[in-house]
Amino acid sequence: MLIKWIMLLLILPTMLYAVDVGGEFKVGHDLDDLAFTFIQLEITQLPVTLYGSWRTWFEVDDMAGYPFRDIYTVGIEVVWDNLFIDVSHFCNHPVVSRTWRDSTWGEVMTTVSVGVRW
Repeated sequence: MLIKWIMLLLILPTMLYAVDVGGEFKVGHDLDDLAFTFIQLEITQLPVTLYGSWRTWFEVDDMAGYPFRDIYTVGIEVVWDNLFIDVSHFCNHPVVSRTWRDSTWGEVMTTVSVGVRW
């Protein structure tokens, strides 16, 4: 058991050396009374990138926000030379809210892409 931990401690730093982590957080507002928050994260290690995002839409009323929609994306992309394969999952979920109780629609979609980047 101790040997496994020692091996992990020796290998882990070399694995983490090639990791690139990036992200974004933003808050926005449309021209009416709807606003959103957005979080995006990408983790890249050599040819593999894991990514995901979460956007929440909400209605602004009397200085309070009432969420009504959560949108998620998660995926993985593998790159070799200038070729890539990407698997992405998108889902759009209603949120129970004071003003949007009848909002029951939602979507789910998973895509697989193969392509060339230059």
